[in-house]
Amino acid sequence: MKEANGRGQVAEGQRDVLQDEAAVRRTVEARLLETYRRWGYREVGTPTLELLEEVLPGAGGSDRDDLYKLIDRRGRILALRPDMTTPIARLVGTHLTEQPLPLRLCYSAPVFRYQPQGAGRPHEVLQSGVELVGASGPEADAEVIALTVEALRAGGLDSFAVSLSDSRLLPGIMKHCGVDNGVQNQLRRALADRDLVGYERAVRALSLDAERERLLLLPAGLGDAREWDSMLAGLDNREAREALEAMKQVTALLERYSVTVPIHLDLGLVRGLDYYTGLIFEAFAPGSGYPVAGGGRYDRLLQAFGPDRPATGFALDVGLLLQALGRADDSGLRRPGPEVVIVAGEGQQTLAFERAQAFRRAGRSAVVWHGRPEDAQVYAEGQGSQCVALDAMGGDLSPLPPGRLRPRAGPSVAAAPAGIH
Repeated sequence: MKEANGRGQVAEGQRDVLQDEAAVRRTVEARLLETYRRWGYREVGTPTLELLEEVLPGAGGSDRDDLYKLIDRRGRILALRPDMTTPIARLVGTHLTEQPLPLRLCYSAPVFRYQPQGAGRPHEVLQSGVELVGASGPEADAEVIALTVEALRAGGLDSFAVSLSDSRLLPGIMKHCGVDNGVQNQLRRALADRDLVGYERAVRALSLDAERERLLLLPAGLGDAREWDSMLAGLDNREAREALEAMKQVTALLERYSVTVPIHLDLGLVRGLDYYTGLIFEAFAPGSGYPVAGGGRYDRLLQAFGPDRPATGFALDVGLLLQALGRADDSGLRRPGPEVVIVAGEGQQTLAFERAQAFRRAGRSAVVWHGRPEDAQVYAEGQGSQCVALDAMGGDLSPLPPGRLRPRAGPSVAAAPAGIH
């Protein structure tokens, strides 16, 4: 709560994380990283602060207005990392050029970006994801998408869908239709903002023939999906045809991975970063207007830092995943307070500390209460804990009369580790 004098506020786009959410987030993070490990990925880390010139290759080499910037004591411009892919590309080019390929790397770390005023989106996002460096072809793309699906499920999400496209496809359609570069940028921005009304209006204003107009409306979902194959097959753009073939190969491989979530072809999918060169994808949870995960192929980014290598990967927004889990009421991830509250009577502190340590060594959480037993009961009820006391003779533990106390489900003091009674 904000104090009357205005203290206690947080910066724009930032928020505090309280106990229950922090516990769930830590559990989800651990599950995600363990999933990556089982697929052969190894965790890496990069600095939160990067030199500005080291993050710009991910923006196509130009400055960007969503960066948090500051100046160090030597006058150099620094930036809080806006994503993890570009710093990991730098890490690979700096430290891992001699390691055998492909490299399978993973991470879990916050990234920072200014968001449009009133967008209601956080400026700090906890991302978890992987980068597969040195692997090209549909097999690598399918591996990353299949891992995305498995990671979301490991994080607790059961219901979601994946949208699939290729960064070469939309430019190929526009070139085929004779759209000049300026209008291409306008149409791309409209799709990136999901402004389908603006996109359709801009297409109609081009005064194209009926066939080309129908083709150009497909990325906005303004066409009959049953006509896509026949209409796209006539493209005279080589890159677009290669993109279509790659997408077909990837979807076939995903079937072999036994990926059963819905996979949608989304010709209007436009990822917000400029380094994508091939297949791209996003995963959406029910009720979310933003993708909970997304990624794709970025074959030219590595050359900004070292040897040119193909690469693909994904990033998962842990905050959006937690929101989706909240809508699904997934209480199985929650971790309440201590499991056991041990009331220490007069002269019993040493014994109480020993009993608490025995619980902790057995993997259970315990605290020692030094006040009145009735206050310990109130505290334990609020924490969902079991409240126990040491007897006056041998230091055995026994539950206090419960009263209104509702002990947490799970092992009771009767199932305490050996040596506690």
